[in-house]
Amino acid sequence: MTITMSDQKTSDIVELFKEFSAKSSLPSLNQVSSARRLPEKVFWLCIGITATSAATYHLYTLICTYMEHNYYTSITNDFDQPLQVGTKNLKYIFEC
Repeated sequence: MTITMSDQKTSDIVELFKEFSAKSSLPSLNQVSSARRLPEKVFWLCIGITATSAATYHLYTLICTYMEHNYYTSITNDFDQPLQVGTKNLKYIFEC
């Protein structure tokens, strides 16, 4: 049996994923690489994707809640006008 270049690249990618997932702090990645059967791998992959999606959604809602209120801080300096620093400009980034 001859190993072609594409087979070698595929096995390198698989080995790289196994090494990464073994050292990762995400438990689901470690479970995906150590699972022996395909249904177990799919289950742990779904758990990992669901957890990442939930964390991303929660972070988005926290940022939107923070952006609902305009906080301003007045910084005085030696110039004529005080500087205004606030969160109003960040609303355009998140569009909450």
